[in-house]
Amino acid sequence: MRVLFAIFLLLFAITVVNGALGLTTLYECETKTDANGDLIYNRDSLKMKCYHTAAMTSAYVGDVNQATDICSAIFVDFGGVDIDGSDLTKVAELESNACYYDVAKIARDPNICELIIQRYDFQAQLFGDKVTKDNCLNEVCRLAQIV
Repeated sequence: MRVLFAIFLLLFAITVVNGALGLTTLYECETKTDANGDLIYNRDSLKMKCYHTAAMTSAYVGDVNQATDICSAIFVDFGGVDIDGSDLTKVAELESNACYYDVAKIARDPNICELIIQRYDFQAQLFGDKVTKDNCLNEVCRLAQIV
């Protein structure tokens, strides 16, 4: 009886805490609505942030492959051709790389840092992807030593 009660209590706690901790799934990014029935993530920029959060959630629950797939989907789904002067492709690349960075830290896997790349030519001759990748490798390697 105690075991059943403990399992029930654990499931109840997970259900309640899941929303409180901001744990998000990719499904929620596409379907979550407000009280009026309108999609909460109704703009591409909001969806990218939601995808990033969903990837971090996947990494925290131990599904690192799904997490990296979601990070990749940020650029694949939103990094198309910029229309009418939009900077969506640039934002998608930056969000995707930030996603890989966070997932690598959570998983403590320096190989994920290698997924941080420049896909878009910003025509500014900056090396943000290289700096981000180097920082990622440094932090992840330090985190891996702690365990």
